[in-house]
Amino acid sequence: MKIIKPNIPKVLVDVENLMSYSISFREEDIDIEKIIVKENYCEKVDFYKISMNGTVLENCKFINCDFEKSSFVDVIFIKCDFSNSNFQNSYFNKCEFISCKCLGIDMYNSSLKHVLISDSNFQYTNLNRANFNGVMVSDSDLSNANISECTQKNFEVVNAQFLNTSFFKTMLKGIDFTNSQIGAVALSDSLIELKGVIINEYQASDIVKLLGVVVR
Repeated sequence: MKIIKPNIPKVLVDVENLMSYSISFREEDIDIEKIIVKENYCEKVDFYKISMNGTVLENCKFINCDFEKSSFVDVIFIKCDFSNSNFQNSYFNKCEFISCKCLGIDMYNSSLKHVLISDSNFQYTNLNRANFNGVMVSDSDLSNANISECTQKNFEVVNAQFLNTSFFKTMLKGIDFTNSQIGAVALSDSLIELKGVIINEYQASDIVKLLGVVVR
């Protein structure tokens, strides 16, 4: 699967304080473009409907912040902490999360297109009703996450963890979990989500338990 990488301009404007810098852009409904933000700390800050293009956020902390209905196109997040922040109904296109902490973030009903999640912690994330189209999860942890009632196309996982993850009513057809960890997942009673999924024999023994079968 080929994911289109973010198109980041060679020259970026260094922004010291994203909160103050973004105010006029949001008030006038203008995209924030071609900036780099490093080592910002924000807690419970309202970034509602912020729109970013061709931007890099590095070593920033946005704790319990509101990014609802925001748009991120050609954006790279490097070593950022978004713990418990709200990204409901947001749009991500050609974005990368590199070594990020996204513990408990809310991405309900968001759209992720050509997104790379690498070496990141997405435990307890709410991805219910999200739309995935060209998403790769590599060396990352999505344990205890909710990934229910999602649509997915070209979703790839490499050395990722999905322990106690809910895939309720999310069709896993074509996803190869053989080099990842998957176990104690939540599914519908019919187990329809598993049709066409690719797992190894060790993972299969755990899945069989969902049928009430005892393997000896």
